[in-house]
Amino acid sequence: MRRLLTSIAFSAAIAAPVAAQGHDTFEIDPSIGAYLPTGHMYRDNQQTWSESNALLYGVHLGFGALNRVSLELTLDAGSSPIRIQDTGQPDETFPARMLIMGIRLRYNARTGSVTTPYVTAGAAYVNPTGDVTVGTHASGWAASLGVGLRVVTTGHLVGRLEFSDYHYHRKLFGGPTSQGNDDLLLSVGVGLMP
Repeated sequence: MRRLLTSIAFSAAIAAPVAAQGHDTFEIDPSIGAYLPTGHMYRDNQQTWSESNALLYGVHLGFGALNRVSLELTLDAGSSPIRIQDTGQPDETFPARMLIMGIRLRYNARTGSVTTPYVTAGAAYVNPTGDVTVGTHASGWAASLGVGLRVVTTGHLVGRLEFSDYHYHRKLFGGPTSQGNDDLLLSVGVGLMP
């Protein structure tokens, strides 16, 4: 937890210098992505809680997009029902939504208004919500890592293909055992540089 908060503070501390560099281009990219949770939200001898694969719709805001290093804010959300398997009982599925809010740094292999591969690193708040999650402590911070390809088609139109991993640990129900998990997001977007 301390490392995640440190990475957020670090990202915020460099936001102003990144945006103030010579090529301080702002970029907005609406996106759609395949959300692929791995592992389980919770597991013990009696129950297993699992999130469902889903489509997430989002938007990425980039500051200093043409620089070597830029700052990004991300928001992705969609319906991701939670499946509960209870020993000796039929499986049940409950409606739920997934919301991922992130702050991260993007390192571009090339600078300027050109097509370039990139990598990202930062932190995100992962928030599965629904009646079934009330009181479970299911929400919390995650470390995020990603790789992608940014395709500049014109001076103002940008395409993006990206693969991100959100890694986190949870203690659902306040129990002593921490559940580690990785949520994957494969997304594609088309955006604008005003």
